[in-house]
Amino acid sequence: MNILSLSILVVFFILLIFSKSLELNAKTLVDPTNFKNAEVPVILNDKEDENTIQKRQAGGRRRRRQRRQTNRLLTAVANVNAQLVQLQQQLLSLQSQISQLATPAPAPAPAPAPSPGQRPSPGPGPSRGPGPSPGPSPGLSPGPAPVPGPGPAPGPGTVP
Repeated sequence: MNILSLSILVVFFILLIFSKSLELNAKTLVDPTNFKNAEVPVILNDKEDENTIQKRQAGGRRRRRQRRQTNRLLTAVANVNAQLVQLQQQLLSLQSQISQLATPAPAPAPAPAPSPGQRPSPGPGPSRGPGPSPGPSPGLSPGPAPVPGPGPAPGPGTVP
């Protein structure tokens, strides 16, 4: 008898499980007795409908936010590019000004060296009276160049 009651209890338990799983509830809209799947319109309740709408709007908000951020980034890049172009133009202008300042003015032709007994001329321009005269350009010495000879150069006080 114990085995018979145990088997009946197991059968009822199995039937209880299957009846609950096959039961038509609010979330399953397919009738288990009907084996063909007929299209049934889905009607959402307010909570699910609001949740769906919020999900849909969240995607749109995200896309709008990304679009705005992209536009801001592109605008910032365009501004930086414009500033770079302006700085390059200023740099080119400064380079041309520096090259104009760095190129030496054409040097006047060197004046002929004065003879030993002649006083050098003061040069062009208004005269300011007696004063030091501009000497020859650096590197040139007034006077005769030394003549290389066969022996040592004479010392001071000796006459050649």
